[in-house]
Amino acid sequence: MTLKVVEKGNLDINVHIAGVNDVALSSLKNPSLDVKTKQKNLALLHGKYWIGCDCNNESTPYLTIRKSNNSYHLVNLNGHGHHIKNCSLSTENIKRDAVIIGHVIKDNYISTDHRPHDMKRHLPYEECAVYPLIKKIMSKAGFESISVDNSYHTNELNLLDAGIEGVSFNSHPLSEILNVGYGHFKKHKQSILLGEHKELIIVDVMDEYVDDGKCLTFKKYYSKSFFDSFKFFKSFTQIDLLSTSPSKMCKGPYLVISNLKDISLNANKKFIAPSFVAVIPVASKSQWCLIKNDYERQMIAQLLKSLEWYQKRQYACTVTKPFESINTPLGHCHPDFIIGSVPNRQIIEVMGGEERAYEGQKLTSHIIMSSIGKVYVYDPFKANGKDLKKHCFDISTKAITMAKSKNKQ
Repeated sequence: MTLKVVEKGNLDINVHIAGVNDVALSSLKNPSLDVKTKQKNLALLHGKYWIGCDCNNESTPYLTIRKSNNSYHLVNLNGHGHHIKNCSLSTENIKRDAVIIGHVIKDNYISTDHRPHDMKRHLPYEECAVYPLIKKIMSKAGFESISVDNSYHTNELNLLDAGIEGVSFNSHPLSEILNVGYGHFKKHKQSILLGEHKELIIVDVMDEYVDDGKCLTFKKYYSKSFFDSFKFFKSFTQIDLLSTSPSKMCKGPYLVISNLKDISLNANKKFIAPSFVAVIPVASKSQWCLIKNDYERQMIAQLLKSLEWYQKRQYACTVTKPFESINTPLGHCHPDFIIGSVPNRQIIEVMGGEERAYEGQKLTSHIIMSSIGKVYVYDPFKANGKDLKKHCFDISTKAITMAKSKNKQ
């Protein structure tokens, strides 16, 4: 058995790429193969294909190819199979060399005089090296839960408490280096200049950004006329805009996470700036769950209205937006929303596109999800003239009504 190549996002179609034979594919697991050969093989696959590892017949793990600093890297895809323990391509055993980068950030920046002019890029979630860290701290902080009781303040407290407990970044405990808010950027920069810290992580939720060609300016509003702003220069900072579209981001707010450090190799003069920033849409300033499109945000807003209505009438119901796929009797799936719990668990799925491949993938997922609860589909592309707000209201109300029926306090 050998590694296989599939179309990106379509695991059912095996393909053959000219110049990449079975021997060449299998060689990607060979640590002794020269870098040039590996890079040549990965370049032919980059952007269009995924690689299925042959280590596990029951749950084939898939990897994508990411390009960074003119070299290609294999990256494991979350939620797409599992490697066996000793596989050389597993996240645990993956090598941090010029070919394979795994789920870590590679600090291979060069002097500021030789950086690309524009280091902004649109990336799928799973191709961002810092995405696993984002999911981990946000899951630990409880941001999967959608609740009328959530607020910016409680989210900040939960992140700084449970979210970062026991988590490290580049061998530094996040409890020592993570800060919320860009308002104290000068203070953080000074602490690095003085040698108090080697690097810092800054996190915040910002309302919008503007790209003027040279930099991305983020704004955080406190009122219509009062706001904080912060600029990330594209010639200094690797800016990853995470979305399901190759070139389009949905509207804010956004979770903005960056790494502040000395990015110059000049020993005589420090240059303190964010080395990277990851930007990912969240539902709102009070709901820090990660979203993939504006339609999910519409559904969350409606779910909150329904939750508030039922809460006033002494009914309890939970709504979660899971960060990870879950296991079911029919296999793994990743529901957009889970309403309630067993035995009244309901599922809401939001369609984010109408492409045939996407619809086929979603349909398969819905069949798997149906083994753990009734599936309601909000499809704004096939509303057939229905008012979208009413369509969204009907689905959220039905799901919560069924989920809460045996949960009266």
